[in-house]
Amino acid sequence: MTAASRTDETDLRSALSQLEDADVIYRTGVSPSVRFAFKHVLLRDAVYNSLLRGKRQEIHADIAAVLGKHFRDVIENRPEILAYHYSQAGKNELAIRCWRESGRRALANSANVEAIGHFRNALQLLRALPDTPQRNNEEIEIQLALGIPLIAVRGYAAAETREAFSRACTLCLNLGSPPEYFQALFGLWGHSWMGGKNDEALAMANEFLAKSRDASDGILLMVAHRVMGSTLLTIGEFGTSRRHFEESIALSKTERRQSVYTLYMVEPQVASLLLLSWDLWFLGYPDQSLARVSEALALAQDLSPPYSIAFAHYMTSVDHLLRGDPARALESAERSLEMSR
Repeated sequence: MTAASRTDETDLRSALSQLEDADVIYRTGVSPSVRFAFKHVLLRDAVYNSLLRGKRQEIHADIAAVLGKHFRDVIENRPEILAYHYSQAGKNELAIRCWRESGRRALANSANVEAIGHFRNALQLLRALPDTPQRNNEEIEIQLALGIPLIAVRGYAAAETREAFSRACTLCLNLGSPPEYFQALFGLWGHSWMGGKNDEALAMANEFLAKSRDASDGILLMVAHRVMGSTLLTIGEFGTSRRHFEESIALSKTERRQSVYTLYMVEPQVASLLLLSWDLWFLGYPDQSLARVSEALALAQDLSPPYSIAFAHYMTSVDHLLRGDPARALESAERSLEMSR
């Protein structure tokens, strides 16, 4: 099957043979999986650029149509291919949908760099659409999705990470604070917290907790107590921090839910157990501290989000180091580094 659907097969084969004889293209593979490729990328680009823009868009639209009709396995496994052709065909709304799906698939496979690229492609096309509530809701979804791999690749404190969550937060407020506002607020809190802006982080943690209580949402409360516990840990309020982490862990065990790490980077229960271990160490309970990181590591491995597992190995390394066991600390650090790479 070819994208040249309006060309007779005999004519197409003849044209391909002529190009092959002229040393413009060459064939790869064997029948029935014969493919053709240009001899050189510069030659390919010269031929492509010689086409009028309208003709190029028409060809890309034809390719997208054929892929959608006859190559469903390609679309399901590599939606970025369809996204590219829709983009080049000027079919922005279809392209945005496919780039977004490509980003989600990449994120689910921990292909964070690829996910960032796909989400940014979607945002670039989204800017060309009219400013409507539907368009802004789409941007909120994509900006929040983009923020998660940015945390993994660039870190919470990076300007790029802040920009994604800040834009989502602004759009949420303009639309009357939909549920996604909590994800945007979490990202902004993380940026301030990891950037050492303790006053900002504490103000956002208080807002998150207050609004979560107003919403009477168990999952939001679970995240809110994790956020508050993390903030108080950083400023040395170890006893109060401990109580917030324990509240988050208790809620984690009672809430029947799907995994939320794609919304909040690390599973709240895992994060709370790991950070609680530091509270317990500072409060003088080294054995309880080690027990919490061991519990968190087992939970992270059971849930299988790689970022959480790498984080758990790192925190386990710190705990062993504090306990004066450098051999076990190095073992955990190497596991974290290997998974991070």
